[in-house]
Amino acid sequence: MSSAPLHDILDDIEGLAEDKGKVDVKSLLESFQARSFGPVLVLLGILSMSPLGAVPGIPVVLAGMVILWAGQILIGRSHPWTPEFLHSIEISEDQVGKFRDKAEPATEFVDNWVKPRLKWAVGDVSEYLIAALSIALALLMIPLELVPFAVAIPAGALVLLGLALMAKDGILTLISIALGAIVIIGSIVGFL
Repeated sequence: MSSAPLHDILDDIEGLAEDKGKVDVKSLLESFQARSFGPVLVLLGILSMSPLGAVPGIPVVLAGMVILWAGQILIGRSHPWTPEFLHSIEISEDQVGKFRDKAEPATEFVDNWVKPRLKWAVGDVSEYLIAALSIALALLMIPLELVPFAVAIPAGALVLLGLALMAKDGILTLISIALGAIVIIGSIVGFL
C-alpha cells in the first residue's frame, strides 16, 4: 500500500490523460479498480463544499450520487457501477494538468499525514460503516440545501470518509467515523 494515496491517484489520472490527450470517466474508474469508492466520495464531498454546492438543486444531485456509490459498497461490489451516460465525460490533458497544479499543495499536505496504520480499524466492517455514514450524510445534504453553504458540514465529513477508504489509515478511519456520527447526531438534534 502506498504512503501517498492522493499523489498516486493524481499520477494515474495524469498518465491516462497523457496516453490519449484526454481521459474519460470510464477509464478513470477502471484504473482505480477497488480504490474507486474513496476518490469518488472525496470528489463528491469537495464539489459539495465548493461554491457549486450553494447552487440550488446541485446538493440533491450530488447527494444522489453519494447514495448510488456508497450503496454499492453496502451490497458488496468491488468497484463502482456508473450509469453509461457518465462514461463519456472527458477531461483534456490540459485540464488535468491545471487541476494537478492546483491540487498538488493540498495533496502533499494530506499525503504527509495519512498512511496505512492500525490495520485492525480498516476492513470490511469499517467500509460498511463508512458507506452507511456516507448515505446518512448525503441524506442530510438534501434539507441542508435550504441553508446557504450548510451542505459543507456533511460534505467535509464525506471527504474524510473517502480519504479513510483510500488511505487505509486506521486512525483517519476512526476519526472520520466519529466525526460523521457527530455531524449526523448534531443535525438530527438541531432539526428537533
